[in-house]
Amino acid sequence: MTMMKLVLAMGVLVLAGCSGDKLAGNIDVEWDADKRSYKAMVKDEVGDVRVQLICQYVGKEPEEPVEETISRDWKRNDTDFYHYKMVNLTDEPVELTSVSFRLKTGKKGKIYDVKGQDQIDKDWGGHVIPPRGNLTRRNAFVWARGKANVLHKIYQAKSAGQQFDIDTQLVYKR
Repeated sequence: MTMMKLVLAMGVLVLAGCSGDKLAGNIDVEWDADKRSYKAMVKDEVGDVRVQLICQYVGKEPEEPVEETISRDWKRNDTDFYHYKMVNLTDEPVELTSVSFRLKTGKKGKIYDVKGQDQIDKDWGGHVIPPRGNLTRRNAFVWARGKANVLHKIYQAKSAGQQFDIDTQLVYKR
């Protein structure tokens, strides 16, 4: 293997992150030792950093207080819970326009559902991240039929005339 191919292969592994899966958009992910929690820097189409994504693994049950109804019977069915936050690093508002869903394995690895701003408002309490502000999502959950999977919630965003994707990775392990 030539040096160029080796460097390219290593670069692909770094970009794919801990999940070993392709990511949407221009995002640099730094995984914690637990291989579930991470921090990521999200860039727009021209490479300017717009949003920091902070994803924290909670565990096999939601963290109290549980403010929203959880639609999964997590006491009987194995489930992983996460808190995640999107921090706007700019002086312009960031608007989340839609969210698409993709699994690492299953559904042929393709986007299987898309939701609009109404669902984002319901889940987050809003779809605009104010300048230098943040939106926080508590007790988001993921589950799978197999032993492991990764749920990608890919938020399409825009700010100051630039479009970009925020690819959240919720890692499930039995």
